Amino acid sequence: MQFTKIRAAHSALFVAAAIALVTTGPVQAQTTLRWKLKDGETLKYTTDMVQKQKDSVMGMDIETTMTQGMGMSWKVGAVKDGKAEITQTIDAFRQKMESPFAQFEFDSKDGKEPEGPIGQLIGPIMKALVGAEFTLKLDPQGEISDVKVSQKLVDSLKGNFALAQMGSMFSEDGLKNMVQQGGQGFPKESVEKGKSWSKSVELKMPFGTMKMDNTFTYEGAETKDDVKLEKIAMKAKISIEPAENSPIELKIKSGDVAGTIYFDNVAGRIRLSETKQSMVMEITAMGQVIETAVDQTMTMKLVEKE
Repeated sequence: MQFTKIRAAHSALFVAAAIALVTTGPVQAQTTLRWKLKDGETLKYTTDMVQKQKDSVMGMDIETTMTQGMGMSWKVGAVKDGKAEITQTIDAFRQKMESPFAQFEFDSKDGKEPEGPIGQLIGPIMKALVGAEFTLKLDPQGEISDVKVSQKLVDSLKGNFALAQMGSMFSEDGLKNMVQQGGQGFPKESVEKGKSWSKSVELKMPFGTMKMDNTFTYEGAETKDDVKLEKIAMKAKISIEPAENSPIELKIKSGDVAGTIYFDNVAGRIRLSETKQSMVMEITAMGQVIETAVDQTMTMKLVEKE
């Protein structure tokens, strides 16, 4: 049962990571990059994630494959001095996990309940996410402010057993923090090819505070699908500061996070981002030690046509 709770915690954390990715605007820079959203327009983004995970526990190696997809709409309201009011809605969500001891599948389009112990634990989280709304303000440099979470989502998350194991991460304040921390603004100055800049992000988790030190490097213009885009390379270092009296201790033994962001500077929006992550972690809970190796690929794409 303890192992099931830990696996459920893993899945919930990756859901949180997906939200954080699709609800924010990553940093980009060329000459003077700026978001240019227009009053009344709607942007649609999709994210897809593929994850391979290997857990070593009590002399056993357990391999797990997880896939996840999400569709989100950005409805732009009033735009004043370049700062846009945005309502972000999760339109669809699907996730599938396969391992020797636990399997589940959820797709918001078919309406079926996920099966198995892990599916029953985190299924309510996934159902609550579909239709969830986040309102925020996004300035031309990509900074996020005034984040609000729909009361419907807050109410649906209360009293969930799996979320209780996550502490305050899925509380109203926790969700706001995840969204706002992702607002990594553009540099104020123009940036030439080869120029790098950095941005640190902190997220409070039940077992401690996760810190991501991101470094971005502008790599020049590139044409994709007949559109000139600005290409930015990204690397990140992840560290964990343990929380006092946490029942779960997590140590990052090694980690490599790298990605590429393509920004349309004419239209003023992200077109595509791709991130690959390889990480080895050691998780200790109630005297049980699990070494986890994770390889994950995530893609976020602007949908041009339905």
